[in-house]
Amino acid sequence: MRWVNVKSVEELKALGSFRYVTKVIKEDVGDMVTIKGKSWEEIYNNIVEFRILLEELNKAIQRDENYNK
Repeated sequence: MRWVNVKSVEELKALGSFRYVTKVIKEDVGDMVTIKGKSWEEIYNNIVEFRILLEELNKAIQRDENYNK
């Protein structure tokens, strides 16, 4: 899941062709999550939103774990 950590559209493009990158993303996230776009910029922006969501979920899980101790 190297794509989840890209810091720019250029880094995303460096991972491979548009078709390859979108295929890898789809395989990595499975059927429950959709990360797609019609351009490199759209995909990158959706990856950033996905990464923010993951960080927020991780913080919530940590808060719950600390609360239950």
